[in-house]
Amino acid sequence: MTKYAILAAWILRVMLDQEPNAPWKDTYQSSADVIAQSAVDEPLFAGEGGARKTASEFLSIGWFEGRFNPRAEGDHDCLKRDDAGKCVKKGAPHSWCMFQVSDGNFEWLRTTREKIQGDFKECVRVARVMIRQSHTVCRGRAKEDRLGWYARGGDGCAENAKGKHRALKSGWIFAHYSTVEVE
Repeated sequence: MTKYAILAAWILRVMLDQEPNAPWKDTYQSSADVIAQSAVDEPLFAGEGGARKTASEFLSIGWFEGRFNPRAEGDHDCLKRDDAGKCVKKGAPHSWCMFQVSDGNFEWLRTTREKIQGDFKECVRVARVMIRQSHTVCRGRAKEDRLGWYARGGDGCAENAKGKHRALKSGWIFAHYSTVEVE
């Protein structure tokens, strides 16, 4: 088994454990293959376990943002709210793919909705760029706050629950699931 196949099998196991009944679970294997390739070829973390830490980060963000749906759409305009303020009629979406890349980021990422919705490799590529950007913008923060920019956007790194949840789940995935040797 190649290091890609070993890591892809580990990723697939995590996806099936975390979101076992998704209507799009038939896409999990191909998504796992792409994430594994990216994590091995361009890890976000150096050293031993770097590829698996990278995969854990992708898995955490992919679960929170799109429940592992490679064609997820989100951040819809709200066209109508009920008396309690809950959106009851959604309009156009503004974020795309498993990693919910906002259309406001398309220009600097040199991508389009069509590209990231039609090619999961493109979705992973732009997510990796955004994760690196978040790690850079938030580099002076605690480890659990380094996805703050990814989850919030904007010009700086502000502590926020969404970023912290994603970072903590990434660490949990890495620690909870048995190790794999891919390095």
